Amino acid sequence: TGLPGFAAWGLAGLLVCTALLILRRPVAQLIRLILRSSVGLAALALFSQVGQALGVTLGVNLVNALVLGLLGVIGNLLGMSTGSIGFQALMKMVPIACDLALAAVCYAAAKKKFGNGVSLAVAAMLALNPAFIVTGSCWGQIDSVLALLLVLMLLNAREGQWTIAIPIFALAVLAKPQAGLLVPLGVAALMKEAKLGEHRGKSIVLGLLGGAAVTLAIVLPFAWGENIVTWLVDKYAATLSGYPHATLSTGNLMFLLGGNWVDESTALIGGVTYGQLGVALMVLSFAAGIAVYLLGQGRSRLFLASSMTMQLIFVLTTKMHE
Repeated sequence: TGLPGFAAWGLAGLLVCTALLILRRPVAQLIRLILRSSVGLAALALFSQVGQALGVTLGVNLVNALVLGLLGVIGNLLGMSTGSIGFQALMKMVPIACDLALAAVCYAAAKKKFGNGVSLAVAAMLALNPAFIVTGSCWGQIDSVLALLLVLMLLNAREGQWTIAIPIFALAVLAKPQAGLLVPLGVAALMKEAKLGEHRGKSIVLGLLGGAAVTLAIVLPFAWGENIVTWLVDKYAATLSGYPHATLSTGNLMFLLGGNWVDESTALIGGVTYGQLGVALMVLSFAAGIAVYLLGQGRSRLFLASSMTMQLIFVLTTKMHE
């Protein structure tokens, strides 16, 4: 015969109380973590409602937000305050790791063509690059995160592995919107590939589906219950509007034309504004990159075309910052 109902409930309650007593410290830490996370999420939710009225937005670096949330959980579990040196070091581990991963990826790619010596030199120039050290190790910026994702994307695209390249590109755009500057070149490359055979077209379709899946997986936690397409469009538009200047302390054409910290709507030549000139030069930059790819010998030109597009846009157009 089993225990009476009240005895069973009493025994279960005693076991629960005993477990809580034994695990009181981990449970207390978990409760504090949940409370802190709830307060943070509530603050973000409130800010997202009033931010537009204040003219301030949270941006669209959704991958970064997820990574920062994970690091925040780890920091809380370790008892780190957000202003502590330990927590700052924890936050910078991601760009530092991407610096090293980028060096390793470029070493592996270069070794296939140039051998061990040249490959080690390439990796060393990346790992010991003062710009990488300053932006990643010192400032904690995510430039190397974007660079790593774009290099991985291009390496797979060069091999025609679109089922891998396109999802990685989607991740790159969600990590930093600047990756989207390669969309026109990417569309041209995919159109050229689709014309070369049914097998390549199938790979592209699977890649696009994978990219959509990656996007949904990243976006849904932030836009649950929203129209994802319009939500993303609004976020990217808000990000672009956050840089309304011709240039911000950037050594490019707009700086030479006197556009430093000048609103891009300011007239430059006659009735032509900095912004209008920037759009025209951006279109030409896209066209130049596409031309380099289409006139080249296959997918190997993707690296040159991509770097050329990025550099031309940086040097010639508006909204660039230091």
